[in-house]
Amino acid sequence: MTQKAHDLHETQNIMIPRSSVAEATDNHSGNVSITLTDIGSFHEDALSRKLHPHLPDETLKAIWRKKRRIDRITTLAGRYLVLQLLRSKGYPDTYFNRIRNDTYGKPHIPGGPHFNVSHSGTMVAAVFSESQRVGVDLEHIRPLDLEDFRSCMQSHEWDRLVLSENPLKAFFDLWTRKEAILKADGRGISIPLGKVDTGPGEVGGIAAQWHVRRIEIRGDYSCHVAGENAASLSDLEYIPPAQLENPS
Repeated sequence: MTQKAHDLHETQNIMIPRSSVAEATDNHSGNVSITLTDIGSFHEDALSRKLHPHLPDETLKAIWRKKRRIDRITTLAGRYLVLQLLRSKGYPDTYFNRIRNDTYGKPHIPGGPHFNVSHSGTMVAAVFSESQRVGVDLEHIRPLDLEDFRSCMQSHEWDRLVLSENPLKAFFDLWTRKEAILKADGRGISIPLGKVDTGPGEVGGIAAQWHVRRIEIRGDYSCHVAGENAASLSDLEYIPPAQLENPS
């Protein structure tokens, strides 16, 4: 087993504070930063006004075409988290204005730092790195017919899932690990989830190329971050709803 496959299997738990802002560090040399928030009672009009100077009209129109209010707000909030992360690292807003979708539909900053966003339920997460490709996947744990997703798992993953004490949680933990890897890779859904083997014996293929960290948010969510290097996540911060809606 390669060292990278071992690191993928032996995930590190990282707890994100829920009730207060985590202490910021003066050293921004860390490779990966993450921030997240519960959108709570956000107003989409307020978020839209904050982002309007930075997003192309076609992007805003596409967001407003989303039928569900929760989808509009989480999309806006995700973009705003990215803007906040860029600012916290000293990047001018012009970098945010340069965000474009690549050929696989993944938002990125051409020639700039790396970021990724995920949202589920009322939670939104954004991950950022100046030096490596990163991906994040966040899922609200909810009832599912797991048989519908059997093809998304390797046989050994499925066996481990059904034998676990909590198969539903085990499923979402596997799902978010796979999705984080695919989002970091950038090719997303063009690679079937069933092709991503997260087992300890994986020595080739896409999964062996990435390191994964589990982010513990709260019991009803599963979240993983994937990156190219084994460095620990740094500059962890929790942005509460009030700070997101009324940034200083």
